Amino acid sequence: MSKKSKERLYNLDWLRFFASVIIVIHHFQQITGAEYLAIFGSFGWVTELFFIVSGFLAADNYDKKKTFKEYIIPKYAKFIPMCWLTMTVFAGIVFSYYAYTGEWIDNQKYDLATVITSYLFCNQGWLIDFSVGLNNPIWYIDVLILCYILIFVINKYARSTLARLIIYILIVVAVYLAVFVFSFRTYFFWWSTQRGLIGFFLGAVFQKIYKIEKNALYYLGIPFLLVFIYSLINGKALYAISFICLMSFIVILALVVKQIHANEIVSVLAYEAYLWHCPVFLLIVAFDKLFNIGINYSILFMIISIIVIELFSYLMYICYEIPVAKKVKKLSDRLTGNSAE
Repeated sequence: MSKKSKERLYNLDWLRFFASVIIVIHHFQQITGAEYLAIFGSFGWVTELFFIVSGFLAADNYDKKKTFKEYIIPKYAKFIPMCWLTMTVFAGIVFSYYAYTGEWIDNQKYDLATVITSYLFCNQGWLIDFSVGLNNPIWYIDVLILCYILIFVINKYARSTLARLIIYILIVVAVYLAVFVFSFRTYFFWWSTQRGLIGFFLGAVFQKIYKIEKNALYYLGIPFLLVFIYSLINGKALYAISFICLMSFIVILALVVKQIHANEIVSVLAYEAYLWHCPVFLLIVAFDKLFNIGINYSILFMIISIIVIELFSYLMYICYEIPVAKKVKKLSDRLTGNSAE
């Protein structure tokens, strides 16, 4: 493996951190009903940035000696500790509120199928695409696992870098046509799946080009920027297209400019706050409604809430995820036959 492939791309950590904060702001307004930052109402599309970064990293993280079991089980083991905990907290809030008031706090109906598929990470984007899941941001994890499965198969049977690059590009083009030209939906190919596939395999394309010739990314970023600018001018342009192009340009820019060192805490907070913010906001709203507190969901309250969530998320990472993840990893190693390592 080349030195370039081992290079730590700190800018990607910064991107994920700031994207996480933007999504937190987006969901704060969505859950509380605040509307003072309308521009963030459409910034759920920032999730595409996570897919692009994940695809970029996954495309260069393939070991041809690994079996599918050795590849996919550690992926699940990585997600299970904190995802399951946040889903359990989320479920406790919505079901307790329903038991007490007879109403769903977020106007979404949760049933047994919702609970089971959420814990199995197949709630959205799989055979059936449920409109609601426990802790909504985890839909990204659901679709990401599908992307991991697909890229494993591609990397296993496409022998050369060029063949893999061509397949990645074909997937992006095919999914784009299915979504925006033919409006095609079917099993394992829902709107959430399509969003993930486009972003993930764009990231995989960027990784292959970066590895072959980093400077080529300079020129690749220009058309993405131009399409985004055009979408701003053209009022009929789809949000999906414009945001995918914007996120692609931002990731490319982060790859080609000088890397700004980031402590590991930056990456940790990006992931942990992404998982915790919805349960925390929902808990605040639940107390507000139950006890008629009359919380003023101001910008200041939002900023304080975000700071609290970041601190709480890091505390949970230290006190819960690290020790639990070690135990889950031991189980994962036994299942994959790597316990002796």
